[in-house]
Amino acid sequence: MRKRGLVADLVGLVLGRGDLRAELYVLGPLPIDFLRKSNSTMEWALGRSSPNLRRAYEERFGSAAMTVSQFAEAADVQLVDLAELLGIG
Repeated sequence: MRKRGLVADLVGLVLGRGDLRAELYVLGPLPIDFLRKSNSTMEWALGRSSPNLRRAYEERFGSAAMTVSQFAEAADVQLVDLAELLGIG
């Protein structure tokens, strides 16, 4: 469920950022590794998200058949590990 929530947060950030630079803050390297390396489909990742988010995703990006890693790469969002940033990891 956390993986799906992370992807939903990423999609929401991409959809709502406009022309602003986007940054997604996470705790630890595992969420970043998941976003960069996952072969799960966006369809699976957004399967339990709100209908509004799924509809907005489909309107903007089309098919949900791409993988999470493909979407994360194309999203142009800086992924920031808070533990590394704060020196607590």
